Amino acid sequence: MMRRLPACRRGLWLLLAAGLLAAAVPAPAAEPQTWAIYSTEFGWLRVGTAAEFAQTWQKSQEIWGGQSAEPLQKTLILGGFETRRDALEALCAELTRVRLKHNPMATPRWTTNALYDGKEYHLRLDRGMDPDAVIWRGQEYDLDAEISVLREFGGITPRAVFAPQYLCHVYRRDTREGPKDLDEWMCHPNAPEDGGFWISDEIATFHHFYTDAFEGPFRDSFSLGLAMQAHNVDRVKVWPESLKLEVNASDIPEEPRDYGLGISPVQPLVRDERLLDWVVYATEAGWLRIGTQTEFETPRPRSQEIWAGMSTEPIPKKLLAKGFHTYDQALRDLCGNLSKVKWGYAARNEPRYYTLGTYKGTEYKLQLARESGVLVATGRGYSTAAEREVLARHGITPRLSFGTQWLVHSASMGTLSGPTKTDRWMMVSEKPQGNTIRVPDGLGGWFVHTIDKTAGAHQDNYGLARAMKQRGI
Repeated sequence: MMRRLPACRRGLWLLLAAGLLAAAVPAPAAEPQTWAIYSTEFGWLRVGTAAEFAQTWQKSQEIWGGQSAEPLQKTLILGGFETRRDALEALCAELTRVRLKHNPMATPRWTTNALYDGKEYHLRLDRGMDPDAVIWRGQEYDLDAEISVLREFGGITPRAVFAPQYLCHVYRRDTREGPKDLDEWMCHPNAPEDGGFWISDEIATFHHFYTDAFEGPFRDSFSLGLAMQAHNVDRVKVWPESLKLEVNASDIPEEPRDYGLGISPVQPLVRDERLLDWVVYATEAGWLRIGTQTEFETPRPRSQEIWAGMSTEPIPKKLLAKGFHTYDQALRDLCGNLSKVKWGYAARNEPRYYTLGTYKGTEYKLQLARESGVLVATGRGYSTAAEREVLARHGITPRLSFGTQWLVHSASMGTLSGPTKTDRWMMVSEKPQGNTIRVPDGLGGWFVHTIDKTAGAHQDNYGLARAMKQRGI
């Protein structure tokens, strides 16, 4: 006679049997994770998983995507790679014209940039601390990491292209306290003359640097880096310093390559025809510029113009001259028609110092320095040093006017401990009387200097510079 199991025990037995049966049936195999090369609508080229490409992102989740919550458009370029390495090696093999690109009004300011299948992209290939993550947005940009990815997976060194640079060895410079010995290499846009060159600071004061060796001009990081290696130079800053670009000699291999192994070393010259049409124009805010016809026709929000507020409304522009095929041609013509070039001072604005000049009978504020390979430049990013150098290349030195001042040589200065030898040249606003002058100490008192040489009075940098040169300052 069979005994019937209680209901609770029958239930446990059925669950156990079902579990054993399920264990005996193999689970369906998970689909293998694949990798893809894809781009986004803001010009970024990425390598990520298929799941990453398929996921919907907001525009605000991409670099330079703003604050919009609208869906970000992605374009699949190649897919089906088994590993990230496979995808990166395939991509790097087909990259050409790999550059470090300057984005003066954006963050990141410098990016890696290349042509892939004839189209230009910014490269976003690094994936931070977790490169194999299934989903990776990575808004944080690490330029050094991007350069390392190109080197590791393609043997590629991004090339930085810039205005002509001379690599100069400086052994001395003049200061207000007298000559100072140096032993350093630095870049300058002009070849040294008479054993040195002049550099102006942010307040348009000129400083003389003495050189005993120089090479150049160099127009890219490859040629400059190899010259640096020959002189055992580690790092130099590219002029002007506002570029925030430094060349590290150790980053340049013996035979640098800025293209992938699948690309022919000899590439056809591809030029954007729009870069052969340059004009001179002015904006309603009074800034005179050189740009492409495309730049002139492209609306510029007031927020992207110097001293024009934060409005997104387009600022009116006026065409003044056209028909130039290059930036340099337009610049030569403009500088040949400039007069009354001088420094302006805006005490409560940035830039504080700026240049002005009269062009075709009208005075404008000048912003002439720009990258000649950029189709549309913004109005921001003013560099006083770069503007001075652009004008200097065409023989123009802006006049800096100031209140009447005298150039004096201080032999000694009175202190609480007694007279102290000084031996320095300085500017004073009080006319010297006798062989002593008083200089405010900033605390309501005075420093009394004994002077033995005087030159002046001076009211602009032209007369002051002549007096300084005559005295070897």
